[in-house]
Amino acid sequence: MRERLTNLLRTLLDSSASSLSDLGKQFNVTTKTIRNEIQVLNEVLAEKSLPLFDIKRGVAYNHISTQQRHSLSDVLDFDSISQGALTPEQRAVYLLLDLLQATQPVYLVDEQEKMQISKSSMDSDLRNLRADLAKYNLTLTTSPKLGAQIEGNERSIRTMFGDVLTRQHALVTLIAQQLIASGMYVDKMKEVFTKQDVTYIRDLLRRCFPKGALAANDMYSQQVTVLLIIWLHRVRSGHYVKDDETAVDLNKENAKFLNELIQHYALQIDVASELGYVGFLINSFNRRGAIDLDDWVKAQIFSVALIDHMETEIGFPFSKNEKLFEELYNHMTALFKRLSQHVKVVNPLRKTIQQGYGPIYDAIDRFFKTGRYQLTMSDDEKAFLAMYFSATQAEDRQRQDYQYQAAVVCNFGTATGRVLAAKLEERFNIDVLAVLSTSEVGILRKLPVSLVFKTVDMPIDKIPSLKVNPIPSEVDLTRVAAFLKKHTTLTKYEGRTLDPTRLFRTVLDVLKTHQVTVDKRPLADLQAAFKENHVEINEREVQPMLKDLINDHQIQLQQKADDWEDAIRISAKPLLDEDYITKNYIQAMIDSVKKFGPYIVIGPAIALAHARPEDGTKKLGVTITTLAKPINFGNPDNDPVKIIFCLAAIDNYSHLNVMKAIVQLINDQQKVDQLAQQTDIQTFKNILFNEKTSKETI
Repeated sequence: MRERLTNLLRTLLDSSASSLSDLGKQFNVTTKTIRNEIQVLNEVLAEKSLPLFDIKRGVAYNHISTQQRHSLSDVLDFDSISQGALTPEQRAVYLLLDLLQATQPVYLVDEQEKMQISKSSMDSDLRNLRADLAKYNLTLTTSPKLGAQIEGNERSIRTMFGDVLTRQHALVTLIAQQLIASGMYVDKMKEVFTKQDVTYIRDLLRRCFPKGALAANDMYSQQVTVLLIIWLHRVRSGHYVKDDETAVDLNKENAKFLNELIQHYALQIDVASELGYVGFLINSFNRRGAIDLDDWVKAQIFSVALIDHMETEIGFPFSKNEKLFEELYNHMTALFKRLSQHVKVVNPLRKTIQQGYGPIYDAIDRFFKTGRYQLTMSDDEKAFLAMYFSATQAEDRQRQDYQYQAAVVCNFGTATGRVLAAKLEERFNIDVLAVLSTSEVGILRKLPVSLVFKTVDMPIDKIPSLKVNPIPSEVDLTRVAAFLKKHTTLTKYEGRTLDPTRLFRTVLDVLKTHQVTVDKRPLADLQAAFKENHVEINEREVQPMLKDLINDHQIQLQQKADDWEDAIRISAKPLLDEDYITKNYIQAMIDSVKKFGPYIVIGPAIALAHARPEDGTKKLGVTITTLAKPINFGNPDNDPVKIIFCLAAIDNYSHLNVMKAIVQLINDQQKVDQLAQQTDIQTFKNILFNEKTSKETI
């Protein structure tokens, strides 16, 4: 068996596509046997994060790159496959799965017998497992009465199970309901993560959260399902997080989900923190609605700073794409929640992204490792962020007429789907009308699409479809070309269309070239003129600069403040005097610092005072205040504060250019010190808005 598997693998790797019937004749076995053995190979490939062989219409397709092929001789153990033996890593997971689902004592001697290994192998496995558990401050204990147990903080125990199990590709495939293989290792997973539990929880997630990241990203949905089943096993066994560990903060959607989950499983939960724990799991992947102000400002600052960094590193105008900011901002709000609660997300495309989009990934990696925005970020999270920039770059570069109208169905999330869509549009005459998750396939019948490209093997009714890798290889693109040629009768000509927003920005650039000042009034008049002529622009992409928003009265220099509360009141006074905000807004800014801490101190010597729009904002406005004597806000890294920006925001987007200006100032401490010393408003403005020393967004 080992020799045939090895030879079959070599044969599959030597070609981009192989007929199953030809393989059967070559190896003198039935086509069914070839299918089964390819599935065995796929299980090992999945465990090693390698692309799987794809079987369709009697043909096996190879998606493994040359670089990945070189590593196969080192990572595949066909003796283990043929004998059904488990690798040391699989044995550790097997034991953890038994401990997770245990309702009776688990004895290590029984585990050794089930796995059919020697005592020395078991002892070695336990040493390695104890070392891994120690990273979470957990211990593995044994006793004649209680058997083997994992001891430590309950939240840490769940975090450990989540980290280990979400990285098992066979389990992710099982949760996606695409795993058909069997065997000791897979069967144990099916025993702990039953088909009934997986199906119910995934359906419940779709019903309760029809919008947001959980609906759009199958990877998120799959990982939340794993974490929820871990939670289910723990609470059924009477293991609870402490009441003071998790705040109960359930929105309407979370409450509905939790109530149905508890009723379905007839759970008796009288620990309030468990309700908050489930809400926290959902929110870690599906941030929607109002978010905490400290997360809001961090997400905005980091998104703007990352875009600015990537624009400099890659030399591509990412800042011109409003959609990119919106996607990054939404992703960041959930990301900061995950980081604060030590929830790790797994990106199965990480290695492919690192290889296929190396410059973009490396630039993101440098952003988090160097400079002012140091943050511990996993490679998986960086890969997710890289997808947004890769998709934006590919979409903006393609400028061609379209012939085919198509949709993309992607089970790796909309950002990944957009990368595939952009690649298809860039390479072929295709207009991708929609990027959908697998749960949104029903929408296809409402769209005027003639073709569907999908990253998962699922039926698409009445529309020709082709399965391709989410990061398409040259083999994929060759198959796409053949697929399009086969369906040439489905083409539709679409001429080039006007981009009103790009035209609007071009007009602004021409005016600036001729030294025409474009402040709030001319900008509004120009927008109105476009609208009157039925040319709709995306107003989020043409927001005013800081210098367009602020007047001399809103710049206050060398102000004397008694403490940080007084400093906020002073900075807000011009906005109150000019009816930009209400008195309630000022108190809300102070209350937010008392609640969340000095999060508004966003850089050395710089604070950004703000509250929610609903707390009393009437219109978009900003002030800049320098302090005669710097004030401590309680931020050990960035105190004392010399300059305060007070922002009256009306939404998440209209003030983006203000945020860009602040980010650029944070990165120029020499200018901060220079501004803090000024006593003349005109001199202050000349320094702040000097075109020769600052970027256009100031």
